[in-house]
Amino acid sequence: MREKLNMTHPDKLAKLHPLKKKRTTRTTFRLSKKAHRSIDEAAALLGVKYAAIFQVAVELYPEFMEEMNTDSWADLQKNKAIRKTYVVERNTVSRMIGIRKSEKITRDVFLEKMIPIVLQVAH
Repeated sequence: MREKLNMTHPDKLAKLHPLKKKRTTRTTFRLSKKAHRSIDEAAALLGVKYAAIFQVAVELYPEFMEEMNTDSWADLQKNKAIRKTYVVERNTVSRMIGIRKSEKITRDVFLEKMIPIVLQVAH
């Protein structure tokens, strides 16, 4: 007889879908070379994965949004950018999309502004 798989048990679900447990996704960002290097540096300083850096950027945003000059955000979109794919938690991507809609900017511009702040906090 075939045993029925209990889908509510996290270990059994993780065996079928290993990414379900972590709830991550791959996403590509178009950022400046400086921003990509800052992500690498912040991850090394904090000893965390890239996904944690993006999560910190989203969490720090409410504290720094008044200080950020949103008028200069349009200028960032015109700069040369390098595409790079990162693994990011799905809830972090969802929160970035919410910020994108409320501020009327792209995720890339949001990260261009936030990554230097994350690096400062890491130091």
